[in-house]
Amino acid sequence: MDWFLYMILGLTGTWVIYVAYLQLATRTAEGRSARDLARVLPELTASDLPALIYCYSPRCGPCRGMSQDVEALQTERPRVFKLDISQHLDLAQDIGIRATPTVLIVKRGQIDRCILGVKPRDYLRSLLDA
Repeated sequence: MDWFLYMILGLTGTWVIYVAYLQLATRTAEGRSARDLARVLPELTASDLPALIYCYSPRCGPCRGMSQDVEALQTERPRVFKLDISQHLDLAQDIGIRATPTVLIVKRGQIDRCILGVKPRDYLRSLLDA
C-alpha cells in the first residue's frame, strides 16, 4: 500500500509543478509587442481601446464551453476576437502560448495581460473594463 501512496503523491506533485510552469511561462508574453498579432488580426491597430483575444483550439474540450461565452461577449463588445491557434502555430510559439484556452489583453500595441485557463464571461468583461 505504501507504493500506491507514493505514486499518488508523486503524480500530484508532478501535476502541481506542471501547472505552475504553465502559469509562469504564459506570463512571459506580457509586455511584448502585439505586432505579430496584428498581422493575423489587422483590426487590432484600428483603435487604442483595449482588445481581448481569445486563443483556442477546436480540439480543446474546455475551449468549447468558453467559446460560447466569448461569442456572446463579441455581440456586446466590439474589440473581442477569437484566434484559432491550431491555424497559427508559429504565432503561438512566438507569443509564448503553451496551452489553450488563453486570453490576451492588448493595450496600446502591447500584450498587457496573458491569462491561462477557462474564465467566465463576467471575468472577461471585467478585463476589458479595467
